[in-house]
Amino acid sequence: ACGNCGGTVTDPLLCEGTVLDGGGVMTWGVHEYATKTVQYTNGIQLEWMTENCHYADEALYSNQNTSWNTTGRWAIYGYPELMSDGVSEIDGFWVKYGGLYNYNIINSIKPDGWRLPTEEEFMGLLDLQDVQGNIVFTVNDLCSVEDWEVGQGGSNDSLMNFKGGGRIFSDGSTGGAQKAYYVVKSGNPRKRVTFQSDSNSIEVQENSALASVRLVREVVDAEV
Repeated sequence: ACGNCGGTVTDPLLCEGTVLDGGGVMTWGVHEYATKTVQYTNGIQLEWMTENCHYADEALYSNQNTSWNTTGRWAIYGYPELMSDGVSEIDGFWVKYGGLYNYNIINSIKPDGWRLPTEEEFMGLLDLQDVQGNIVFTVNDLCSVEDWEVGQGGSNDSLMNFKGGGRIFSDGSTGGAQKAYYVVKSGNPRKRVTFQSDSNSIEVQENSALASVRLVREVVDAEV
């Protein structure tokens, strides 16, 4: 498939080390839950979570009156009065979007070996190329098919499954959010990345507000 070895690989992306089967699984330390993962290579090989973080802790649950920058700050989309109610709703926002977190709590609860993606790594998702040099993904390909504002949604061809769970003051009556916000690994000031399914641009802004979280880790001796 790569044109240089006569092998049997049928997907040219695999020649570059990109694994897009969604078969990897991440387990979150003592807070045990699993999420599928995918890998891609753009300079270095990274494994990405394909679901928004679902870390929950009753003692750290906060309401909307708490300062954005409070250590340990996190919330559930729509702000149910009781964390236990929000997490237990089988078809609720917790299942669809996970939690919304600030920078400080993620750095204290992330599993060993995992970290927040950098600005360059988020941007790199739109620079990924196949062996012919063709750009592989658009923002639409990165976004989930469901769980957006009515009329929006992506193809999720990348299996990244990004979704718009960042509009934290909404009661959810419209069935989803218009944009996806994710926490970015940064110094001060803090940053978050913003994109939406019907756009082909990713914007990084200085913003410490709560946002969804995906984690990555560098893959060593990856099998392709």
